[in-house]
Amino acid sequence: MINDLYKSRSAASCIAAATNFFTSHFKEILRKLWAPVLTTAAAMGTLHTAAISSISPTLDLSVPPISLLLVMAAADILLMAGVFWLRVATATMVNNLPMRRNAKREFTMLLCMIAIIVIAIPFFAAPILFMGKSAEDIAAPTMVANVLGYMALVAVMAILLMMALIPCIVVYMKYMLTDTPLGTAIKSGYREGVHHWGKLFLVVLLLFIIRYAVSMLFSLPLCVLTFAQVMALEGEAYGDPTGLPSYMACMSFLVTFAVAAVSLMFLHTWTWFVAAYTYGAVSCEEQERKTLDNNQPEI
Repeated sequence: MINDLYKSRSAASCIAAATNFFTSHFKEILRKLWAPVLTTAAAMGTLHTAAISSISPTLDLSVPPISLLLVMAAADILLMAGVFWLRVATATMVNNLPMRRNAKREFTMLLCMIAIIVIAIPFFAAPILFMGKSAEDIAAPTMVANVLGYMALVAVMAILLMMALIPCIVVYMKYMLTDTPLGTAIKSGYREGVHHWGKLFLVVLLLFIIRYAVSMLFSLPLCVLTFAQVMALEGEAYGDPTGLPSYMACMSFLVTFAVAAVSLMFLHTWTWFVAAYTYGAVSCEEQERKTLDNNQPEI
């Protein structure tokens, strides 16, 4: 679907090219992705409404009804399935390959990400073993110092992990957009990502700023509605009558559904396109570098 993917571009040009592609093909994107977008948005609306409904009017920690917990569990499963479906449908739209093939590769990458998380957990949990456990160490000043030190260490480790994962953008796109085997995609893709780490970091930084600003704008109605519901529950806890209308739960679902649908369509899909254009630029520059190295005369 993308004809000019493999072209040398700067970080800003990758974002601009993805934005231009998204706006010029919006009708086709909407036609191919409306089903997973609406499915995921419905799951998010159900989950948010059920989560608000699970808060007791007395603000205690009582367990919600079993029926509500089952609804939340079903919404969680539907949400994960919807996000997976959306990513597979986006990849299918870009590479024009069978959806079954893309689903298998997307699931493989999901397993790889789970493996990274499982491997990283012990490194984040290990500093707890070095925190004081004796009666003297549990004294307030020592415990506070230990907790602050642990939080600082975890923050540094998280930053290092994110920096190490930035080249995985190339690994993921190489595996999804080409027929490269997983092992080769990890080895060559990560190496290429390291070579172009600065460009990838700049793309990620710009994406974070843009997504954060747009997400805050889209989420403003939902934040206002959620704040009103929480304040109403707090008033009920002190014996005040609720001032919310009876259709508040329906309104909460509809607002969450609309915010989620817009965010998924405009942010998730657009981000995927930016990553694809970034991979295309990296791949093109790597090919140019190899061609230049091969054409250099021997001294």
